[in-house]
Parts: sequence; structure tokens; C-alpha cells
Amino acid sequence: MCRVKAKQKKSVAQIADPVFQKYGEPFLVNEKGNVALNDRAVAVKCATSHQIKYNAMLNSYERYDGKRGLWVPVHEVDVMRVLDNLLLALGKAYDQQDVVARITAAKLSSLCKMMRPHDLQVETENAAGLVHARNGVVELGAKKPKLLPHDPKYLFRHSNEIAFDAEADCPKFLKKFLGTALEQPDIHLLQMYCGSMLLGPNTCHGIMVIRGTAGGGKSTLVSIIEKVIGENNVAHLRTSLLNGRFETSAFLGKRLLVGKDVPGDTLATSGARMLKSLVGGDLMQAEIKYNPDKQPVRGDYHMVIVSNNKLRIALDGDEEAWRRRLLVVDFKNTKPTQPIPDFAKILLAKEASGILNWLIDGAKAYGAEMEKHGLLRLTNEQEKRVTTLLEDSDNVVQFVNRCLAPKNGRDVSSEELLLGYYRVCRNQQWTPVPAHKFQSRLPDVLGQAFSTARRNDIKREGRAVRGFKNVGLI
Repeated sequence: MCRVKAKQKKSVAQIADPVFQKYGEPFLVNEKGNVALNDRAVAVKCATSHQIKYNAMLNSYERYDGKRGLWVPVHEVDVMRVLDNLLLALGKAYDQQDVVARITAAKLSSLCKMMRPHDLQVETENAAGLVHARNGVVELGAKKPKLLPHDPKYLFRHSNEIAFDAEADCPKFLKKFLGTALEQPDIHLLQMYCGSMLLGPNTCHGIMVIRGTAGGGKSTLVSIIEKVIGENNVAHLRTSLLNGRFETSAFLGKRLLVGKDVPGDTLATSGARMLKSLVGGDLMQAEIKYNPDKQPVRGDYHMVIVSNNKLRIALDGDEEAWRRRLLVVDFKNTKPTQPIPDFAKILLAKEASGILNWLIDGAKAYGAEMEKHGLLRLTNEQEKRVTTLLEDSDNVVQFVNRCLAPKNGRDVSSEELLLGYYRVCRNQQWTPVPAHKFQSRLPDVLGQAFSTARRNDIKREGRAVRGFKNVGLI
């Protein structure tokens, strides 16, 4: 504390300040004339005047940017700078410049920490069904999308920075890009699933798999979707690391998980088992570096996986759970002879508002489909793709179930089984596993299916070979 002279009479504005009326004056003077800073009052005044609050989940300060309509992260040093400027102004208004001059960096840091429990109190509204745009907030719940003004109550932290224009369209995106790559049912499925990302959680629990020719436009499409959804709402999906301690912490505050140009074994790694939980609504925990408290993570993310390869899934006996979740779209166009550099940027520069409207229409169609059927219905062709993917993922079992039968007194050699397996893979467009893996799996699969074991006394051309008895190829 320090001794000061008698102070001038406070102005009407000072007396009427609601923060100081509730928490007391910023400078407290005792009977001996000693002055102390009212930390709580100053902290609340700073939070209220500059719209700053502390996000305990992200362990960071946030400040509302009125021009952008977003809550943006603020470094603690910047908060200290705002506090310092506020104290200078209060010192002048209350004639306490000598007190302010003695405030140290340690004191400013202490005031920052005081702001954490006494930050800005905002009456929030659920942002589900709302889309942040550069010129406002688009409400999707009405019959026609309605543009609302930006407001701190919505707690938006990211934006696509695209202006909403109800009259905008995207003919080049639809006709010259998607129209040349996909059939109309696939375009509609893509529109509904990607449109649902605007609404919030993944209520259909779907995982979209986009396959096709390398250089055929898959990555261009995903880049466009990421931009319209908001790139800060997207996290990179790495299934091989999902079992790691901190990997899921990267998903906090995100809406879409994307795996681009993934290898064929992406869905066969041990971490891929978590994908069903990440889209199925399961409650999990994320561990954050240097933060002792684990954060709850609700697995309601949208997920898009892009691959030039045939994917194989580690089914683990849960084929039907994968079948309910998979949405497979195949790009059928060939790689262009003269690729257009930065094609996604070109389309967005000309038709971003129209593509946003296309996704808004998809969100409406998604809502109607879910309300009526409770799922996204697939065409016969789309269901066939899912079935083929699942069969191919465990095609050794599929081969045994389809092509072998119990036959007393008959036998089949391991070589005959391998050649038959290759033939079926070619006909069914399956990707065959290496010969040694096929041969190593056979005893277990045939033992479970036909109660037979591999033996070394199968006669072929006068010699004994490996094979199985009492079973034969159909």
C-alpha cells in the first residue's frame, strides 16, 4: 500500500459503473490513506469492457472480434497489455497515477489469473443449425435460410470467411467438376453428407470413403469442402496414431476428420477400431500435453477418407457395424491430360457463395431424409460398393464360405485352394492377400467352417502334398 493525498470527487460515470457498483472501486483507500488495487473489480472491468473470457477446455483466453463475429484466441501477454492500458486509464480517471506507476509485471500476471474465474459472462445460444459467414450468421432452421447479424452469444470460434448470398449458384462446380466425375446419385449422397456438417454432430454416424483415379479430382473436392466448412473445423486423421496418448486431443473443437491420400491399410491398423467410436456418438477422453485434466470427447465427428488404393478394413467380427457406417463414392473420371493448378482455389474464388448454398440445400435434404428414414438410404449400386469393400476386407473367409463345401471322402490341396482363390479374386475384383498369408490363415478358417485340419498326406501325381480332407471346391 502507499499513502496518497485526498482524492477528487468521483464523476457521475464512475459512480454509475455497474462493475464498480457490484465489486467496489478499482482503488481502495483505508482510514490511514493507504491505497490498494481492487484486483477483482479491475479483472471484471477488463473482461467486460474488452469482451475477454477464459476457455478452460482449451486452456487459453478468448476475445470477441466484433468485425469478424468470432471469439478469437488471445495470448496472455496481450491480455496483460489490455490490463495495463485499462489501469493507466483508471489511474488518470481516479487520480491514482502514482499507484499505477508502481504496478509490476507480476501484478499484471496476477490480474490475468484473476480474470479466469471472473471472466465475461455471456448468455449463450446453441449454435446448432447456424452457419457463420463473413457477413453474418445463417440460420438453417427456417424454410428459407435467414441471415442474422453477428453476435457474441453464438460462441463461434472459426469461420469459412465466405459471404452468404441467397441468390448465388455454382454451375462450374456442379457441371464441369462434379458432373464429369460422379453419377447423380453419388452427387446427391455427397451433398447430403457434406451438407450435414453445417448442422453440427454426425447424427447418421456415417464415414464417407472417396475413391478413384489418382489425379481425378478427389483432393480438389475435399479441399473445397474443408474451405466451406471452415478449415479450422477440420483435423487430420491418422489411424496409425489413434492409440497414442495425445492424438485425439487434436480433435477438440473440430467438426470434420479427414484422411487424404491414405494407404490401403489405413482401415486395417489397430487404431482404426476407434473410427466407429469417433462417428458413433461414444463418449471418450482426450489427454492434452501439459494439462493434467483429461477432456471429454463426444464421438460425433464427420469423417472423410480419400484413397487411390483399394482399402481393406480390420473387421474383427463387426462387419454389420461397418456396413451401417460406410458411404462409398467412386470418382470415375480419368486423370486430365492438362491439370488445372489450384483448381479448388479457382472454383472458390468464383463460386464460393454458390457452393455454400449447395451445401445448405444438402443440409435440408439430409434433415428430411433423417426425419423420414432415420438414415441415409443408398442405391443398389452404392450398397454393392460397401458389400464389395467388406467382402474384400476379409476375402479369405469369403472365398471359403462361397467356394468350399464339406465332401466326405474328397480332398483338396493347398495349391488348388490358392489357385481357386486367385481366380475368385479376379472375378470379384478383390485384392488378393499374399500367398503366405493366405496359406497361414487357411487352417483356422477351414477348421472353424468344416472341422478339418491341414494334413501332409494329400496325394497328387503320386506324391504327398499339403491339403485338407473331407472338403472340396464347389
